[in-house]
Amino acid sequence: MLVAMVGQKGIPASLGGVERYVEELAARLPNHGIETVVYSRPWYIRGARGYRPPAGVHRVVLPSVPTKHLDTISHVLASVADLATRQPVDIVHVHCLGPALVTPLLRLLRLPVVVSVQGLDWRRAKWGALARRALRAGEWTACRFAHRIVVASPALVEYFEHTYGITPTFVPNAASAFPYRPPEQIARWRLVPGRFILVVTRLVPEKGIHLLLEAFRGVPTDWRLVIAGGSMYEDGYERSLRALADERVLFVGPADKKLLAELYHHAGLFVLPSLIEGMSLALLEALHHGLPCLVSDIPENAAVIADKAGQFRCGDVAHLRSRLAELLRDESMRRRLAEYARRQAARYSWTAVTEAMAELYRAVVAEAARNRERAAVALHVP
Repeated sequence: MLVAMVGQKGIPASLGGVERYVEELAARLPNHGIETVVYSRPWYIRGARGYRPPAGVHRVVLPSVPTKHLDTISHVLASVADLATRQPVDIVHVHCLGPALVTPLLRLLRLPVVVSVQGLDWRRAKWGALARRALRAGEWTACRFAHRIVVASPALVEYFEHTYGITPTFVPNAASAFPYRPPEQIARWRLVPGRFILVVTRLVPEKGIHLLLEAFRGVPTDWRLVIAGGSMYEDGYERSLRALADERVLFVGPADKKLLAELYHHAGLFVLPSLIEGMSLALLEALHHGLPCLVSDIPENAAVIADKAGQFRCGDVAHLRSRLAELLRDESMRRRLAEYARRQAARYSWTAVTEAMAELYRAVVAEAARNRERAAVALHVP
């Protein structure tokens, strides 16, 4: 079987949870007899010229118009055009709501389509009214034309059932621990292992980093706050974050796997202050590294971290500040949350997710074939 991955920025992943999800999933699918074609954008993979995809993964690089509003749709349309001319794939997996606008075109090509929804993108602050309408249109189009909708959180299951009267397939995200790396690069930044807070995220307003910085300024501690991630089209927001930061805050930019390994293995606390989220891959990675986690209490985060000791009220700076101060002061509570993280990690394994997606692909392909056969028979009925 051959699956085309459409909508992501590309592989190898350097920034973005969707890209990391696609990279990890695609690398494991060949063990289930499934190969992948992963469409990638030139600007995104520019820094990884020596990269070679693993066996069974085929990277196709197509151009895009690299602006905030045209990058995704231009690349997705180029991907559809390529699918119309290349040797047929068995199924197309579209990632996110914006790219789902092309679902009708894929159906015209007689291709089975699965659409993954990590989160409701139209809620994100970076989009204006027109872009929000386009994303809502992508959501409606996916529900109308995709063979199957896959969602990453129980909250999204409820949303699609209530809004569209359909029951999507729930397949949680997954993660794994990076191989251990000694504290070499972080030592150059004078980070003390076990005494820094880690945030791994895109620097966009809905991730709530501004709230965390405001809260951290009021916490009397010698712990550092390390923020790993970049901004892409949100440079103004990143500048505002740097203005909020005091001398204890370190921005390391987009982190490769080697740096992420050091950060995860040597952090003392992981924080996710999101206002909007799907199921954060960074949070799942923190679980697999046994990090105590403090997250905003939105449903998507609370589904992963149900322990109230690891939650704060979403958007409440004062509550976040008090929870930070309490956790940094109380080592026993951090140890308890670290044990909780290790137990939770077992629920989010790549083995289970890859098996679920492989089974889903086969079911959708078989269902589409049966529908074509019934249609062909109907055409010949006198």
